[in-house]
Parts: sequence; structure tokens; C-alpha cells
Amino acid sequence: MDLADVAAIGQLVHRPSVVLRETQAGIDPGELPRLLANAMPEGSWVAVTMRAPSNKERKRHSAWLAHRLGTAVPTHHSVGANAMVATITAGGPGEAEVEALLAQVAAGLPGFDLETQTVFPHTRHRAWAGLPVALALAVLAIVGLPLLPDTVWAFAPSLHALAQPLLFTAAALSGVLGAAAWTGRLPSADTLLRQHRTDRRARSGAWTGRRSPCTATSA
Repeated sequence: MDLADVAAIGQLVHRPSVVLRETQAGIDPGELPRLLANAMPEGSWVAVTMRAPSNKERKRHSAWLAHRLGTAVPTHHSVGANAMVATITAGGPGEAEVEALLAQVAAGLPGFDLETQTVFPHTRHRAWAGLPVALALAVLAIVGLPLLPDTVWAFAPSLHALAQPLLFTAAALSGVLGAAAWTGRLPSADTLLRQHRTDRRARSGAWTGRRSPCTATSA
């Protein structure tokens, strides 16, 4: 199954919330895949990648826990020596299905005691905003500058001759970037996720939803 060949791809992200003390003792790692087997729509998938947190991440997380729990030395399973950072991504036939699927994953993870929400990467590069910026700069150069009184340029007469060329140059650059983003020449976050990250997550581990029971694949 090509993980990129779905209508929508979303990621589970943390939402600021209170810290609970859910336990991971005595859990069955295979319980979640079994639960998802009956819930995943056909053509959907869930991929999880895990890595060790950096020292900076550990310090930031410990400080956040200390603040949330009201103690200088927080006790929580997420600060253990073997704690891992997980990235959870899902794909499906639509955003509603992906959001529901990731909500089920978060609810079914033993010991997962943080509130989450689903985010969907932008389908266009943010530089597309260069198109309206280019239009605004062009209008300013053609219409706005001639309307300014001469007293405005009294303090910087040399800038008067350069203002219009500079605005036209900035408008051209913004327009080129905006057009490249709008036409896909600049890859969007959604494109990068489909082209690069989904393959790595598939190798790390993915659950795929078909008409048959859910299966787990790993490298």
C-alpha cells in the first residue's frame, strides 16, 4: 500500500492540558492494533516513529512537568531513562476520517495522558502569500508614490528616485515566489510529508486499514 496515495494526511500534536498519572504497568502492546483493526476505514493507515529525546527536549519537558505538577522534582513515566519521543501520523479518505482515527489512537494508547489535536499540513507553500504582496507593492509604486507630497522626500531626496524601482523589484521577487508556491514549484508541507516522511514511517511501523483485519508492517 502506497501511504502517500490518500486524500488526507494528518499528525497528532500536543495541546496544552493538565498532566494526569496514567500507568503503563501491565499493558499489552498488541491491544491497540487489535482495537484499530475494527475501526480503521478501508484505505487508511497509522504510522508511528520513535526516537530518543534530546537533552534539550528532556530539560524542557521536565520544566513543563514541574510547573504542571507543582513540584521541583516531578515523578512521571515520561521522564524515565527509557522514555521515547513518538510521532504519530495517519492517512485516510478524508480529514474527518483521519481526525477520528487519530483521536482513537490517542484514546487507546496506554499511559498516554495528554490532550491532543490533529493538524493537517498546508497543501501550498507559505510563500504563496507573495502574490497579494506583489500586487500591493505594484499598486503602491504606480499609484501611491505619485500621490505623496514633495515634503515627504525633503529629508531623503536621493530615496525619491530609488523608491519606485525598489518597489517594483520587491514586487517582482514576491510575485515569482508566490507563483512558484501556487503552482507547486516550491513543495508544500503536505508534499514533503508524502514524498519523504511517509516512507520512513512506513519502514518504522504502520497499521493499514483494509477490509481484512488490520496488519502491522515493520522493517
